[in-house]
Amino acid sequence: MKKTNFAQLNMFVKIAETGNLSNAARDLGLTPSSVSKGLAQLEDVFGTALVNRTTRSVTLTEAGKLVYEKASHLLNEADNIIESVRQFSDPTVGTLKLTCSLALGCSWLQPIIAAYQKKILT
Repeated sequence: MKKTNFAQLNMFVKIAETGNLSNAARDLGLTPSSVSKGLAQLEDVFGTALVNRTTRSVTLTEAGKLVYEKASHLLNEADNIIESVRQFSDPTVGTLKLTCSLALGCSWLQPIIAAYQKKILT
Protein backbone atom coordinates (compact mmCIF):
# COMPACT_ATOMS: atom_id res chain seq x y z
CA MET A 1 0.00 0.00 0.00
CA LYS A 2 1.34 3.43 -0.94
CA LYS A 3 1.57 5.96 1.86
CA THR A 4 1.47 9.72 2.11
CA ASN A 5 3.06 12.04 4.64
CA PHE A 6 2.42 15.40 6.27
CA ALA A 7 4.63 17.24 3.77
CA GLN A 8 2.56 15.95 0.85
CA LEU A 9 -0.70 16.82 2.59
CA ASN A 10 0.62 20.27 3.49
CA MET A 11 1.62 20.78 -0.14
CA PHE A 12 -1.86 19.75 -1.31
CA VAL A 13 -3.53 22.09 1.18
CA LYS A 14 -1.34 24.94 -0.09
CA ILE A 15 -2.27 24.11 -3.70
CA ALA A 16 -5.96 24.12 -2.78
CA GLU A 17 -5.69 27.41 -0.92
CA THR A 18 -3.71 29.24 -3.59
CA GLY A 19 -5.51 27.67 -6.54
CA ASN A 20 -2.25 27.60 -8.45
CA LEU A 21 0.78 25.28 -8.51
CA SER A 22 3.26 28.14 -9.01
CA ASN A 23 1.91 30.14 -6.07
CA ALA A 24 1.90 27.05 -3.87
CA ALA A 25 5.49 26.33 -4.89
CA ARG A 26 6.56 29.89 -4.08
CA ASP A 27 4.86 29.80 -0.67
CA LEU A 28 6.49 26.45 0.14
CA GLY A 29 9.91 27.40 -1.19
CA LEU A 30 9.79 24.69 -3.85
CA THR A 31 9.94 24.60 -7.63
CA PRO A 32 6.67 24.37 -9.58
CA SER A 33 7.83 21.09 -11.13
CA SER A 34 8.45 19.53 -7.71
CA VAL A 35 4.97 20.59 -6.58
CA SER A 36 3.49 19.15 -9.77
CA LYS A 37 5.33 15.86 -9.22
CA GLY A 38 4.30 15.82 -5.57
CA LEU A 39 0.67 16.32 -6.55
CA ALA A 40 0.92 13.50 -9.09
CA GLN A 41 2.38 11.22 -6.40
CA LEU A 42 -0.40 12.14 -4.00
CA GLU A 43 -3.03 11.46 -6.65
CA ASP A 44 -1.33 8.11 -7.23
CA VAL A 45 -1.59 7.30 -3.52
CA PHE A 46 -5.31 8.10 -3.50
CA GLY A 47 -5.89 6.47 -6.87
CA THR A 48 -7.89 9.39 -8.21
CA ALA A 49 -7.50 12.93 -9.50
CA LEU A 50 -7.60 15.53 -6.74
CA VAL A 51 -7.56 18.59 -9.00
CA ASN A 52 -8.62 19.67 -12.45
CA ARG A 53 -5.66 21.50 -14.00
CA THR A 54 -5.54 24.30 -16.50
CA THR A 55 -2.47 26.23 -17.54
CA ARG A 56 -3.19 28.95 -14.98
CA SER A 57 -5.14 27.39 -12.13
CA VAL A 58 -6.39 24.26 -10.45
CA THR A 59 -9.83 23.46 -9.10
CA LEU A 60 -10.55 20.69 -6.65
CA THR A 61 -12.43 17.59 -7.71
CA GLU A 62 -14.98 16.11 -5.30
CA ALA A 63 -12.24 13.81 -4.00
CA GLY A 64 -9.90 16.80 -3.73
CA LYS A 65 -12.47 18.72 -1.68
CA LEU A 66 -12.74 15.80 0.73
CA VAL A 67 -8.95 15.44 1.01
CA TYR A 68 -8.59 19.20 1.53
CA GLU A 69 -11.18 19.24 4.31
CA LYS A 70 -9.67 16.26 6.12
CA ALA A 71 -6.04 17.26 5.54
CA SER A 72 -6.62 20.83 6.75
CA HIS A 73 -8.16 19.51 9.94
CA LEU A 74 -5.38 16.95 10.41
CA LEU A 75 -2.61 19.52 9.91
CA ASN A 76 -4.28 21.95 12.34
CA GLU A 77 -4.51 19.19 14.94
CA ALA A 78 -0.85 18.30 14.39
CA ASP A 79 0.07 21.96 15.01
CA ASN A 80 -2.03 21.93 18.19
CA ILE A 81 -0.22 18.81 19.41
CA ILE A 82 3.16 20.41 18.76
CA GLU A 83 2.18 23.55 20.66
CA SER A 84 0.83 21.50 23.56
CA VAL A 85 4.02 19.50 23.87
CA ARG A 86 6.31 22.53 23.58
CA GLN A 87 5.37 23.51 27.13
CA PHE A 88 7.48 20.57 28.32
CA SER A 89 10.57 21.84 26.53
CA ASP A 90 10.85 25.08 28.51
CA PRO A 91 14.39 25.82 29.61
CA THR A 92 15.44 24.78 33.06
CA VAL A 93 14.94 27.56 35.59
CA GLY A 94 16.38 28.05 39.02
CA THR A 95 19.37 29.29 40.89
CA LEU A 96 22.84 28.42 39.71
CA LYS A 97 25.55 28.60 42.34
CA LEU A 98 29.19 28.76 41.30
CA THR A 99 32.21 28.58 43.54
CA CYS A 100 35.46 30.01 42.22
CA SER A 101 38.07 32.61 42.97
CA LEU A 102 37.10 36.27 42.70
CA ALA A 103 39.63 36.81 39.92
CA LEU A 104 38.24 33.95 37.83
CA GLY A 105 34.67 35.04 38.47
CA CYS A 106 35.31 38.65 37.47
CA SER A 107 37.52 38.03 34.48
CA TRP A 108 36.05 34.89 32.96
CA LEU A 109 32.57 34.05 34.29
CA GLN A 110 31.05 37.52 34.56
CA PRO A 111 31.09 38.24 30.78
CA ILE A 112 29.65 34.80 30.03
CA ILE A 113 26.86 35.19 32.58
CA ALA A 114 26.06 38.71 31.36
CA ALA A 115 25.80 37.50 27.75
CA TYR A 116 23.58 34.59 28.82
CA GLN A 117 21.26 36.87 30.79
CA LYS A 118 21.00 39.26 27.87
CA LYS A 119 20.15 36.37 25.56
CA ILE A 120 17.36 34.92 27.73
CA LEU A 121 15.84 38.27 28.61
CA THR A 122 15.45 39.44 25.02
